[in-house]
Amino acid sequence: MDLGFSQVGEMPAMIRAVTVELPAAHPDLQVIEVEDEKALRVFGRTLLAGFESIGIGLDDPGAVLRPSQLGDERMQFWLGLAVGQPVTTAWSALSEGLVAAVGPR
Repeated sequence: MDLGFSQVGEMPAMIRAVTVELPAAHPDLQVIEVEDEKALRVFGRTLLAGFESIGIGLDDPGAVLRPSQLGDERMQFWLGLAVGQPVTTAWSALSEGLVAAVGPR
């Protein structure tokens, strides 16, 4: 099943062993799941701002995200906040029984 993704630049893979103890979360950092169109627009602007910093000139969040994706149980989106301001994004997509997770470098 093709979900329509295409590679943009080099995306590294990272694996964390289940035996590694996670550090305590910093009180100024928060990760929220994107569950509505307003949050999806913030997610899109934050995502595109990050790609702009590496020279990819997309300027329309609608070019990569659609509100209908929120209702797709195969996809999940998260927004990272620092002191209440959006700073990073991550998402996952389920296809062929595998989960592709994409996040910051």
